[in-house]
Amino acid sequence: MPSGGETDRIFWRVVAHAATRPLNLAVLALMALAAVLVAPWIAVAIIPVYGLLVAATVNDPDTAARLAAGREQKQLTSGRKLDGVTGELRLRVAKALGEERRIQTELAALPAAADDLETQVRCLADDLVEVARRASVVDLYLGSVDLADVRRRHEAATGRTREALAEQLAVTDVLVARRAELDEEISHVEAALPAIRARLVQARMTAVAPSGLVDDVHALRERMGILAASLAEAYGSNDPTTPKGA
Repeated sequence: MPSGGETDRIFWRVVAHAATRPLNLAVLALMALAAVLVAPWIAVAIIPVYGLLVAATVNDPDTAARLAAGREQKQLTSGRKLDGVTGELRLRVAKALGEERRIQTELAALPAAADDLETQVRCLADDLVEVARRASVVDLYLGSVDLADVRRRHEAATGRTREALAEQLAVTDVLVARRAELDEEISHVEAALPAIRARLVQARMTAVAPSGLVDDVHALRERMGILAASLAEAYGSNDPTTPKGA
């Protein structure tokens, strides 16, 4: 539940949104124009009508919920944009970024932590977003291809058509395998981040600086980088939007 101060900030955001809502401003402009061109008495009603429109927008619970959700999402992802990350993967990445933000909070309260750990965790989160974007591109491609139909056409085809379809199937099989490996690594990161935070909390309780975390995070980044590179290679380095043989 939002605190009192947070509730006030959301309220004033809703008011500002209502006051500048295009529909409300359009009605205001049309009434002003009508007052000039048609009937001057309409000017008397401009402010009351505009006020009613603003009030109606402010009292709309969906508006407040939408603005609050947008703010919460921005906080959850530490300000990172998730453009290009699609489907269930978007939710998973957002959750992982929320965990990264909580790790940074723990690090701020733990001066004894390694100086490089904060940077490594932030870079790991950045890497996760980039890897998720690449994985989403592959997901969109795989979702657009009817592999059963491609296999039927391949069986019935001859000559160069059969060769092209065979290449598409071969590349697609590699994409599926690499994408599965990448998903396993993303799951590993999802599990590793809470474990890292738990070790930081333990370090605060015992007043003993955690050891080995920087190397662990660095190893995660290296593994994701290798898998992302293999995925990009399978997808085709010359044309990032069309797999080889498609």
